[in-house]
Amino acid sequence: GNKSCLSGTYLYNYLPSLTFFSLYVSRRPLSDLAEFAKDRTKMMGSIRRALTGSSARLRRSLASLPALQPSDPYGPLVKSSIPGPKSQALLARLGSMQDERTVRLFIDYEKSAGNYAIDADGNRLLDVYCQIASLALGYNHPDVVSSLRNPDITHLFANRPCLGVTPPIELVNLLESSVASMSPPGLRQVMLAMCGSCANETAFKFAFIHYRHKLRHGSPPTPKELRSSLTNQTPGSPDLAVLGFAGANHGRSGSASLSASHHKAICKVDYPAFDWPQAVFPRLKYPLNENVVENKREEATCLAGVSC
Repeated sequence: GNKSCLSGTYLYNYLPSLTFFSLYVSRRPLSDLAEFAKDRTKMMGSIRRALTGSSARLRRSLASLPALQPSDPYGPLVKSSIPGPKSQALLARLGSMQDERTVRLFIDYEKSAGNYAIDADGNRLLDVYCQIASLALGYNHPDVVSSLRNPDITHLFANRPCLGVTPPIELVNLLESSVASMSPPGLRQVMLAMCGSCANETAFKFAFIHYRHKLRHGSPPTPKELRSSLTNQTPGSPDLAVLGFAGANHGRSGSASLSASHHKAICKVDYPAFDWPQAVFPRLKYPLNENVVENKREEATCLAGVSC
C-alpha cells in the first residue's frame, strides 16, 4: 500500500515484540513469493469470472478455491445474537476499567482459524477486515505459529531489543535475508516502525530533514536553529507542511499523521493539529497513456482547489 511506498516499514510493524518474528517468518526464497503471486493471480481471476455469472455459479467457484491453510473452515456459523451473552458479560466487566464504547465483541484467538474469527459465544464470522489489515495469512497460520515457537528467536521476544542503540547480533542477518533482499533497486535503507502511524511519522521526518539538509547545502544546523527548535520557533522549527488528501487516513498515533488525515471527525476532534493543507485526490482514468489530457486536467483541478 501507500504506507510501504513512503517508508518501507508497513509490513514490519504492529507490536514491537513481533518485529523480529515478522522478519524471521518472511525469510523465504523469492521463488516462493513468485509462486504465491502466481496462485493469487489465478484465484483472483476465478473470482472475477464468477462475479460475472449467477449467484449459484459464484458459490460453486468460491467453494472450489483452495484455502490458505488446512484448518480454514468454510462458511460462517451463527449460534447467538451478536454480540452474544458472553461477549456482553465481558463488555460489562471491561467497562468498569476502561472506555469500552468501540468494542463490538470478544474473539477467541486460540480457536479462530484462517479467514474466520470465532467469538466468545462460538459464532464463526468471516473476517474481511483482517483485524486492521495485519493478518495477511489469516488466523493461526501453521507457518506463523511454528515460527513463533522457534527457540532461535524466543530471546528476542523476551527482551524487546532497542534496535537504535543496542540491537541484537541477529539483526543484520535478519534484515539482509528479509526486507533488504526484497527492496526496490536503489532503496537499501531500512527503518523499522511499530505501526502504520509510526511509519508515516518517520517518513514525514525523513522528508523534512532531507529538505532542510539540502537548503543548508549539507552543513549541520546552526546554533540559532538548535536553540529556537527547543521553543518551537523558526528557524529551528520551520514553517513546512505535508499536503494531505480529503478522506485520507494516515493514522492517529502522532500529531503529523493525524494532521494529514481527513477521514473521520471523531478521530480528530478535540486534538490539536497542524494547520496543513489538503486537496481532493485526483480521480485518474486508466490506462494512463490513453487518458493523458483528461488526467492532466483532473490533476490541475485538484491542485487549484488546495485549501490552506
